[in-house]
This record gives sequence, C-alpha cells and structure tokens, in this order.
Amino acid sequence: GGPGQAARRVLAGTVEAILLYGVQAWGNYASEEVWKELERPYHRTRTRVIAGYSSMAVTAAGIISGMPPLDLRGRELALRSEGASGREARQSILNEWLKRWDNGQGSTWTRRVLREPRMWLERRHGEVEACHAYALSGHGPFGEYERQRKFVECGRCPSCYSVPDDVEHAVFGCTRWRVLVEGFERGGRTWTPEDLVSGLLASPEEWREATNLLRLIFGGRRMN
Repeated sequence: GGPGQAARRVLAGTVEAILLYGVQAWGNYASEEVWKELERPYHRTRTRVIAGYSSMAVTAAGIISGMPPLDLRGRELALRSEGASGREARQSILNEWLKRWDNGQGSTWTRRVLREPRMWLERRHGEVEACHAYALSGHGPFGEYERQRKFVECGRCPSCYSVPDDVEHAVFGCTRWRVLVEGFERGGRTWTPEDLVSGLLASPEEWREATNLLRLIFGGRRMN
C-alpha cells in the first residue's frame, strides 16, 4: 500500500537534493571514497522507492529504480548548469551508466532477467512496486534467500518440498501457480526469466497483466 513509485521518487528527490547540494562547485574534486559514503543513504533511498529489500546490490537497485549512481547524477546537474539541455545531460550520463553496468560485477540474477537495461530505463509506462523488485533482484520472501541470511533453517519450497525456494523456482517454476501461469500464457505469452522484462515492456496492458500475476504470486506466498 501507500504511495506509488512516482510519489516516492518525489520524496527521494529531497534526499538527493541534500546529498548533492552545491555539487556543481565540489563534484569534480570529490574522491571515490566521498562518493561511496554518499551512496550509502542513497542506496537505501533507491530501495524504498521500489519497495525492495535493502540487501539488494547497489547496481541492481539503481537500474531497477532508474536512479543512477550519485556521482553521475551530480555530473548531470553540472552539465545542465553549464548549458546542456536536460536530454543531452541525461543521455551523457546514461551512456556512462550503462557502460559501468556492462563492466560491473555481481547482480547475476538481475543481469539475466534485465538483459536490455536501456529499454527498461527509457520505458514510457509502468511503475515499479514490491513484486517487481523481488522478481528482478532475487531478494525477497524466498526460502533460499531467508536461509542464506539465517532467518530460517530450511530453504525448501513449502509447496514442492524437495526444491530450493529461490527466485527462479518461486516465480517461474512452483507448481502452486501452474494454473495462474497457464492462464497468463494463453494468447501467446511466455512466463520465463528471459521473457519477463520484455513482456512488461511490450505495452501498458502487458505490464498490467504481468504485474497482476506477480502480485498474486507474492500475495499468496505471504499467506504461507
């Protein structure tokens, strides 16, 4: 419940404005250590914007939320103050951001499901909510995730028993949701990790349909 992503982005803008106050004057002189310190509260802000777990990777949270690394956001503001248009400044930092994503480490699951990050970042429909954050990051109410963090002793699926309850099984393989998935796939849709994002991006209607299925899956899991 609560406000959607658009409203949360407005609130996150307050945090961003505080962290980047006067960045045009000091941004070029800040060390890598300074930017890492500033990224810590900003990462938590990102995860709250998408209602995700704070344990997700910084790189994954940035791409999923559409909020770039703080140093690149500072560079964008500096470029605009120097006379660049908003579009020019955004494209400049977007290119550098995607280059870092391509060369980065970690976020293995997010890289698998979100294979076209530029299309995701430039989409014109769809607000991210908790169900998307869970499915795209792999950090969520999954038995295997909770076992790795010692919240539970057993990370097996409560429905399939012998199968590890990781994100791939929970969202795409669990027999508990077979009827729902079969209903979703009627009409030529597919429900696989590789097709999730392309389906969401296909159209506003497809975004709604896939989102509704994710909501049902995660809503049902919370009732276990």
